[in-house]
Amino acid sequence: MSVKVTVPNGSSDYLTFGSANTPDAAKIGGYDDGSSAGHMEFYTTTGGTSIERMRIDSSGNILVANNSSANLTNFTTQALTTGSQSGYIKLPNGLIIQWGRVTFAGTSATVTFPIAFPNAFWGIAGIPKYGSGVSIAFNGESTTGLTLRTSINTGDYFPYIAYGY
Repeated sequence: MSVKVTVPNGSSDYLTFGSANTPDAAKIGGYDDGSSAGHMEFYTTTGGTSIERMRIDSSGNILVANNSSANLTNFTTQALTTGSQSGYIKLPNGLIIQWGRVTFAGTSATVTFPIAFPNAFWGIAGIPKYGSGVSIAFNGESTTGLTLRTSINTGDYFPYIAYGY
C-alpha cells in the first residue's frame, strides 16, 4: 500500500501510529519551509510527550536526538573520513570511535588520533599485519595519541580502532 500526503507550503503534516492506549505512540512528519525545501521528522511519545527523535533535512543531513527534541545532533557531520585510512565518528551519547593505520619504524609506531578525545581515551584494539608471534603493547597514551611497541622489527602496518569520549 502506498499513501501520499501532500503538505502545503510553510506547514507540516504527520502520519501517526498508535493504539487505544497510546493514540500518538509514534509519528512521521513532513515539513515544507516554503522555499521548495523540506525535511522529514520522526517522533516517539514518552509519558504523553511527543519527542522528535530524528530528522532528515533537505541537504541529506541526518540529525538524531538523545533524549529531547532540543538536543538534535547532526549525525552526518559527526563522521569524518578523509579518503585515507583514518577517520572518526561521534555518537549521540558522546562516545567517539576513531580508526587509522600506522606503520612501524623498527619496533615502535606513533599513533596520532584523527581528532583529540575531548574528555578521555579509553582503549585501542587492532591486529598487526603479521599477527602470528607478534606482541604489541602501548604506552604514553593521551587524548591525542599513544606509542605502540612491537616485539619484533616488522616494518609492517597496524590498523587500529580507538575509543573514548
